[in-house]
Amino acid sequence: MISPARRGWSVGLAVAGLLLAQDTRPVFRSSVTAVAVNVSVRDGNVPVTTLGPDDFTVRDNGVAQTVLEVQREAVPFDVTLIVDVSGSTHRAHDVQWRDTQGMAALLRPTDTIRILTIGTLVDEVLPPHAAPATVAPPTVGRENSAVYDALAAALLRHPDPGRRRLVVAMTDGGDNVSVVSAETVAMIAKQTDAVLQLILIPIPAGPPPPAGFQGAPTFMHRPADLGLLSAAALATGGGSRAFAGDPVPEFQAVFDQFRQGYVVRYSPSGVAPTGWHVLQVDVHGPRPYTVQARSGYFGG
Repeated sequence: MISPARRGWSVGLAVAGLLLAQDTRPVFRSSVTAVAVNVSVRDGNVPVTTLGPDDFTVRDNGVAQTVLEVQREAVPFDVTLIVDVSGSTHRAHDVQWRDTQGMAALLRPTDTIRILTIGTLVDEVLPPHAAPATVAPPTVGRENSAVYDALAAALLRHPDPGRRRLVVAMTDGGDNVSVVSAETVAMIAKQTDAVLQLILIPIPAGPPPPAGFQGAPTFMHRPADLGLLSAAALATGGGSRAFAGDPVPEFQAVFDQFRQGYVVRYSPSGVAPTGWHVLQVDVHGPRPYTVQARSGYFGG
């Protein structure tokens, strides 16, 4: 039986998805006076952490902008962890939940953590909470997989200009019940202020699902969907990574990259205030640096 709270979440998300498909008002909001962009800068594999406003070049729809401010360590983070506890990942549930606790322990007291789980519906098992936080493991292993709904639920939050938002999703990517499509997730990613990182978990070989398993035997995502999700993560300034080991070091690497990045702010000049804006962020240096930032934003 589905609880009223879970049913409300599902219906609300469905309505949000339908409205978003018809409405291009942005979730990633910029005013006429300010745009904030999350930027990661690396020299090889080493983060570059000593940059200031004069070191950055920002082009908004091809027009050079004046960087007003660059922030680093002082900015608190809002981290959303998405854990896939659906039937397709039943062999990895115990390990995933142990690792979730390990990831939560890496956050600072100034940060907040929120945990969502992926099943037939999306459950918020831990609302936004000051770090560190613990939560009891959920009941898992007998459900379908609403990966796209979970990603949409994590990304569709009102932005807070005083905090940076990171969404980390641990999933195999298989989806068979979502209301929201992979294409819609990709559209939301262009409009959110969050950075999305996907940790694609390979499921180890083992026995078949437990007795009473209710998940559909075939996941109905197309091969192109994982590519869409990876492209969505890149559009936010994040990315996707696959691994076959302990995800806690993977999260540590993601979080360190996020923590050692910058928030670059500028006031748009010489460009229309509305519509899609293509962003290009570069850094002056003694040799080429690897610069990772969101690909653009919707103004309005």
